[in-house]
Amino acid sequence: MRRSSWLPVLLLLAGCASTQDTPARPGGAPLPVRSSAAPPVVLTSAEPAPVLGPTGLGGLQLGMAKGDAMVSGELTQVPGEVGGTACAQYQLIKFPSTDGGYQVGASGTRGVEVIFAPPGVSTPEGIHLGSTLREARSAYPKLGSGGDFLRTPVPGQPDYVYLVGTGGGDTVVALALMLRDQTCIN
Repeated sequence: MRRSSWLPVLLLLAGCASTQDTPARPGGAPLPVRSSAAPPVVLTSAEPAPVLGPTGLGGLQLGMAKGDAMVSGELTQVPGEVGGTACAQYQLIKFPSTDGGYQVGASGTRGVEVIFAPPGVSTPEGIHLGSTLREARSAYPKLGSGGDFLRTPVPGQPDYVYLVGTGGGDTVVALALMLRDQTCIN
C-alpha cells in the first residue's frame, strides 16, 4: 500500500476511540483517554518516530525531578493536581492534548511518575493508540487480563510498567508508561 493511502485507514481507526467506562484516578476524576480529535503528529523524513519507553518519551524520563522536567522544555503545567493526589499534572508541548486532560503526572518526591502516549507515538515494540489487543498481547506476553486497563512489565525495566487501556474493547485507546509503584493514578 502506498504511504498516502494509509491516511484514510488511520483516520477511520482514530475515530474508533472511546472515552466510556474509564477507571478513575484517586478522587474520582477519569483517566485521560486520548480522543480522535487530537491533531496528527507530522514527521519529516529527518525526524525519528517518537517512542514511549523503555524509560521515557524524548528528553522526559520516568523518575526525573519535577524541576528538571519543567526546564527540559517538554512540558507545560495544567492547573490543579491529579485527582486529589500530590501529583501535579502536565501536558506535552510537542503533543498538546485537545481534551484539556493531562498527559504527564509528577510528584515532588518521586518526580515524573506517569507519561500517557499521545497519538502518533509507539512503544519500542510498536504498540500505539489504535493497536489491537491481540497485537499488544503479542508484544507483551505478560499483559494482564480482565478489566479495561491492563498492565505489563516494560521489557528490561523491572521498575516500570505499561498501562494498556482498551475501554473493554479490542483496540488500544489509552497507553501509558509509568513507575510500577506510581501514586498518580489508580
